[in-house]
Amino acid sequence: RVGRMAFARALLWSFAFPLLRLAAQRASFHIGSHAIFQRKYNPKQKLPDKENLKLSKFAESLWKLLAYLSFVSIELAVGYGKPWFRNTRLFYKNCYQLPCLLPRDENLSAVYQMQLGFYIQAAISLFHWEAKRKDRFAMIVHHIATIGLLVYSDYVNLCPIGLMVLLIHDICDVFMESAKVCRYCNYEFGTSFFFVLFFLSWIALRLVIFPLRIIRSTIYECLDVLWEDIRQTREVVEPHYTIFNVMLLTLLVLHIYWSYFIARILVRQIQNRGKVEGDVREDDDD
Repeated sequence: RVGRMAFARALLWSFAFPLLRLAAQRASFHIGSHAIFQRKYNPKQKLPDKENLKLSKFAESLWKLLAYLSFVSIELAVGYGKPWFRNTRLFYKNCYQLPCLLPRDENLSAVYQMQLGFYIQAAISLFHWEAKRKDRFAMIVHHIATIGLLVYSDYVNLCPIGLMVLLIHDICDVFMESAKVCRYCNYEFGTSFFFVLFFLSWIALRLVIFPLRIIRSTIYECLDVLWEDIRQTREVVEPHYTIFNVMLLTLLVLHIYWSYFIARILVRQIQNRGKVEGDVREDDDD
């Protein structure tokens, strides 16, 4: 279960990530100034509001790109060789009740603590650090649902499922932030290329694999495997079974909601003959 030490480590990560972001942002302003405006960045020089906003958004996207690339690498390193990575029925092997009483994987726990810290600071950053977007409320719901999913899946000891959910999300975000970085640098080919990869990964991972492989497993395979060799009542899995699946379904609803925005960008790209213009989630963007 989520112990005090594990939560303390997650809180340490939540303080560490803003410091890492500040360091990355300082470097990003220098990189962005060269890439976007073809000039050296001078921190003492006051930029026009429009240029400062664009540079800030570039720094934000570059930071997120580095973070999600790191997360995907770590998640693949921890999970790829595990039997449950390819066979979802093995999520529940030798687990006859919820919370599952099997020994915990320390590497999975470490990933959980890191990601919990990241989403705690990300939720706070929505109010004072992130660029204002039309879907801020949806992002708040998403971060709260993700934090709840991390804490609860750790509590019921179904961390392999949580890792797969994180991986599905983070891969898409790598392509999305790559497209944004290219767009802020006015690199049209890179913007279109990474947006296509983002769109394909979004459909494949968040709208197909997530519901048909992960949620299907937590709703149906979970009960099949838990009750495979022994006759049990629903009391051995409730209320955890329902709570856990409601959290996953909440994320799916958000995926469907965001698909509307992605479809708008795709239509705009087709109308502009492949050029991606703007982010329809943002209130004010170039």
